[in-house]
Amino acid sequence: MVFLSREQINRIESPNGKSFTSVDTLFCIADALEIDIRRLFDFE
Repeated sequence: MVFLSREQINRIESPNGKSFTSVDTLFCIADALEIDIRRLFDFE
């Protein structure tokens, strides 16, 4: 489970926002989704 507020998730998902997410947070999200972190950057 990833402990992020709705505000943090909104900033990460915002297409127009300038958000900065730590690598640790990205690894936590990938672990929670049970995917390789590279899939978070696969835009195809």
